[in-house]
Amino acid sequence: MRSRMTVALGLAFAALIIVAGAKWAMAAKSCGVKSPPATPHRRKAAESVPPLPLPATPLRRTEKKRPPAPPALVGKLEYGKIVWATDENGRRYSYRDWTTDPLDIINLMKLTNR
Repeated sequence: MRSRMTVALGLAFAALIIVAGAKWAMAAKSCGVKSPPATPHRRKAAESVPPLPLPATPLRRTEKKRPPAPPALVGKLEYGKIVWATDENGRRYSYRDWTTDPLDIINLMKLTNR
């Protein structure tokens, strides 16, 4: 009798942990509102200090430039239907048609590089 009660209590505790973990996982997906991106620190030539009087040696201006964009890395995510073909010896072979939309990568790059 006591062992059945211990097993039932253990199962109830495990179910409670599973339910609490599922609720925590659901809450973890919602990260809230995104904070606005920080303004980039870019200086233009006209936004520095006013010029010094003539006998003084002007200091060198350091301007922050726009950082270079990283190269684009693209991969084909979905292949087309299976295509059957016959070689010169009469043997049949199959391959996945990946040219279902030949301009999809070019259009993706145009869309992302706007």
